[in-house]
Amino acid sequence: MISIYLTDDGKLRELEQIVPGAWVHLCAPTEEEVATVCAKLCVEPDLVRAALDHADQNARVHAAEIG
Repeated sequence: MISIYLTDDGKLRELEQIVPGAWVHLCAPTEEEVATVCAKLCVEPDLVRAALDHADQNARVHAAEIG
């Protein structure tokens, strides 16, 4: 599951798309979800997999810049 958040005027909003400055949260992601995030952020899948907490399978990625 992919959740995308952005702070706007001091409030946290959930978004449908990854935008610069967003917080991308993956919870037990499928390989397709990992591939989608990696393609959008121009990062290697191993980077995202390494960020997963193996105890709960969550990953958080900050979308500082989108390629």
